Amino acid sequence: MAAIECLAHTTITGSTAANITHSGLATTYEHLLLKWSIRDATGAYYGDAGIYFNATANATTYPLSLTKLNAQGSTFNAATDSASYALFGWQNAGNSATADFFSAGQAYIFNYAVTTNKRPILMDNLVPNNSSSDTRMQMAAGLLGNTANAITAVTLFNQSGSALSIGSSLTVYGINGV
Repeated sequence: MAAIECLAHTTITGSTAANITHSGLATTYEHLLLKWSIRDATGAYYGDAGIYFNATANATTYPLSLTKLNAQGSTFNAATDSASYALFGWQNAGNSATADFFSAGQAYIFNYAVTTNKRPILMDNLVPNNSSSDTRMQMAAGLLGNTANAITAVTLFNQSGSALSIGSSLTVYGINGV
């Protein structure tokens, strides 16, 4: 029987923040599930966000090879890159998106505590807006390299040079038995 447990949750209150970090994550689960709801203060209708692991934001330490599917309105594009990435990037609702709209997304990190194999990651994210040409969706699948360390910390951050807005949140779940 599958079991899921909330390991950490943060909602930004009071003032904006550059990132949300959850550290000291237990390595006693098989998989991690990250769920976010974010918006940033960039002047555009969307900004860019990313995740890094174990307080490290460089491709040498945690390389990530991935395939992405992006959709904006009725336009689709896909990209597969054999290069490595430290950041798992996607777009999020910005300050000029419909008021109070937040991007919603999730990422599954399989075998996050295993130190003998690369770790598969599946991600999906939606940037809602009241204009069909501005609504965006991203899906990605990748392999996280560097098997030397279990993932014990996750940081969600804004790549747009702007802060995450009040109300943005990140929740980390541990999953067993799937």
